[in-house]
Amino acid sequence: MRNNMFMAMFRKLLVENRHRILILGGGYFALCMLMGCWMGFFSMNLDAETALYFATSCLMVTLAASMTFSDLKTKQGRIAFLMLPASASAKTFPRILAMTVGILIASTVGFYLMDVVRWLLEGLVYSAWDGIRNPFSMIPNSEYGEFAYVFFAMYLFNVAVYTLGSAIAPRLSFLKTTCVMFAIQFVLVFILSIWIRSSVIISWDIDGNWLPYTIIGMFYVFAAILFYGAYLRIRRLTLIN
Repeated sequence: MRNNMFMAMFRKLLVENRHRILILGGGYFALCMLMGCWMGFFSMNLDAETALYFATSCLMVTLAASMTFSDLKTKQGRIAFLMLPASASAKTFPRILAMTVGILIASTVGFYLMDVVRWLLEGLVYSAWDGIRNPFSMIPNSEYGEFAYVFFAMYLFNVAVYTLGSAIAPRLSFLKTTCVMFAIQFVLVFILSIWIRSSVIISWDIDGNWLPYTIIGMFYVFAAILFYGAYLRIRRLTLIN
């Protein structure tokens, strides 16, 4: 029964937000194509291309995650959301799943769409048919596991932060959450600078030290806590109303 409710809410979410998904996805893919045109005309190297793509994708991830509960911005949207005959978990976790998986798929498609445009323009303008690039080619094969471990930790943490921000403050969620994140990072950098000045030296050799794995692993825990916090926020709204 719970699985049926979960899937029903998942399908309902996709159907009701199909226009928004098409607009946001189309806008992101159009931006990727524009970046591909820029790279093709100026023949950028792989490092610059990858850096530009990841910067754009990070912005897209945070913007999309901050819209997870965007229908709570208006009174009519809140009433429609809270009056759904479903539990708080059924209202929350399908959105988190759709957002988390959807952003990954969109990011992957966006990169290859960008690179196909870049490849075509470089070939037509400069006769340089160098093939479609692999964004992970700079990573040694022996380090794919470490890269995936760090990447997914950072990805889930950022999605979780902006998802919770969307549940707590749906209006101007992106700006508010970003300001809070900057404030937290400022405090952390301040604490870290004091730590470094105290002459405490730590080896960050990821192959021979358990500390980096432990710290990165904490981001998975933080992400789970933040996702659960978003659920608790939605449950509280459901109980109050």
